[in-house]
Amino acid sequence: MRNILFVICLIGLFACSGQQAMRPVGEVDPAKKTIMIAVLKGAESSYKTALIDAIRKDFGSEYNIQTVTVKKFKDLSGQKYDALVVMEQLKAWLFFNGGLKSIVKQADKNTSVFLITAGDPKWRWNRKDLMHITSASQKEKPARIYPELRVMLNKALDGKQD
Repeated sequence: MRNILFVICLIGLFACSGQQAMRPVGEVDPAKKTIMIAVLKGAESSYKTALIDAIRKDFGSEYNIQTVTVKKFKDLSGQKYDALVVMEQLKAWLFFNGGLKSIVKQADKNTSVFLITAGDPKWRWNRKDLMHITSASQKEKPARIYPELRVMLNKALDGKQD
């Protein structure tokens, strides 16, 4: 009897842990442009939440702001947005950031902004073809990095990269 109960519990656990549909969070007004904020799974933090709140505060009256947790670019398929902000944390000097690499490879570089948080404040992502910010979330306050993020997001909304 215990074995049967154990098997039923195990099946229930696997059923609950299956891949869930990742739905964007946020109200949508079809008359407004949309900023999609994609936080890679496992990269959530209070630092990134504070940056998302700042984006909502500055851009929320003029744009739809939607957030979604993603694993790779495929999770963004079917989503409509005018600018994309991707938030990730550095994992072993980018060796284990497969989801980020997937998004970088397929996203429109003119309308995408990438934010990578790293434990080492000296680490920088050496990509000249992307609008990106590298930040040490443990050492810095979101208010210090946000002005640079806002400038890049405005460029992404204009579809221009310098």
